[in-house]
Amino acid sequence: MRDGKIAVVAVQETHLDDGRRMQLESLFSRRMKIHCSPDPENPTRRGGVAIVVNKQILDTSSMRERVIIPGRAIMVKLKWHGENSLRVLAVYAPNDQTVNDHPTQKPDIMLGDFNMVEDAIDRLPTHGSNEDLTNAFDDLKYETRLLDGWRNTYPSQKAFTFVQNNEQHSQSRIDRIYLTEGLFQMAREWKIETSGIPNADHRMVSVKIANDSMPELGKGRWSMPLHLIKDEPLRKYVQERGKEAEDKVKRLGVRRTDDQNAQLIYAAFKKDVRDMARKRERAIVPKIIQQIRELEDKLNQVNNDDELTETEKGNKAANLNKKITNLQRK
Repeated sequence: MRDGKIAVVAVQETHLDDGRRMQLESLFSRRMKIHCSPDPENPTRRGGVAIVVNKQILDTSSMRERVIIPGRAIMVKLKWHGENSLRVLAVYAPNDQTVNDHPTQKPDIMLGDFNMVEDAIDRLPTHGSNEDLTNAFDDLKYETRLLDGWRNTYPSQKAFTFVQNNEQHSQSRIDRIYLTEGLFQMAREWKIETSGIPNADHRMVSVKIANDSMPELGKGRWSMPLHLIKDEPLRKYVQERGKEAEDKVKRLGVRRTDDQNAQLIYAAFKKDVRDMARKRERAIVPKIIQQIRELEDKLNQVNNDDELTETEKGNKAANLNKKITNLQRK
């Protein structure tokens, strides 16, 4: 959430009771607010759904939550910008009860692990879901006036969020984001990508939604990525330049002029370190990022290659997903 500047995350299979939620919030009290609904029978062992909000992006002081189905569906109303607010509904593996007992206050966004697909194109091998469930889900969408943002953006493209560990390496796009037509018009950068989070067996679905009344924001101040602290060439450079700067200050003694003083020496040292850090960042990070992008492109080609059999697609996609996950974790 911090590195990706993510405002809201929906999490499923949280196994999160109130004690664990309070522990997490105390650890990250400055950064995030957690609204969760645990499984009512076994909160730390199964199910559970949560909405996590980045407090450094959104105002959480007036947030309100409503549990729709314990352990399965929770909705929060959050302040977006000015007088605008959003109702976000997070769901996990809906059943008939979830579909039929939808909230009277209609959500602006509904997202999560639906454990079903609406169309055969969203499964590999290709097949649909239970007809009664899809019909009930259609009724829910009609009542809430929500649409599948990714599918409406990419009508014929195949991409999947979950790969089963079986002989066929079956895939499905069961993780989705639904939103109103108005929000869809302001949505961009729909993504299905590997998060790299250990033990996460689903790919992450995300979207950026612009608020047309918000002022334009810049990129902010650059800061050195923490991983560069362990970069040996950079560490060696900082030590050498730091020693040089220290020696210059010692040679000055009590002498000080507008052109020769400790402040200028220190400023030059900081600039040199910053420049080198940026250089090392360009040298190190893009190699991994470029590898990930190339593998993501290959994965997209495999999923949409009509000349491959479904078995070939499944095997190749599983291998590519594994490589992407390993790189993301690095």
